Amino acid sequence: AGVTIPTVDVSAFLDPAASEEARGEAVRAWDSAMAFWGFARVVGHGVPQGDVDALRAAALAFFDEPLENKLRYSQGPTYGPEGYTARGIESVGRTLA
Repeated sequence: AGVTIPTVDVSAFLDPAASEEARGEAVRAWDSAMAFWGFARVVGHGVPQGDVDALRAAALAFFDEPLENKLRYSQGPTYGPEGYTARGIESVGRTLA
């Protein structure tokens, strides 16, 4: 029994002929994914696959680095939207507090 990560198709926002219903469906899918999972797989964004592959490769290479290298990009003992967040900084309990 595997886990299925939600997929959200945002192509309606790139298509000027898309209906409000199609856009609303994408918004509802995004809201549901964020409320339950906190993340989603996004498709229909128009980013070339080569760019997606390059970003994935760069991310994997970064996380393969030794901890001391990653900590150079840390914001310290607090969470921030940029940089590396070390283990133990984020937790569901802290989010709900």
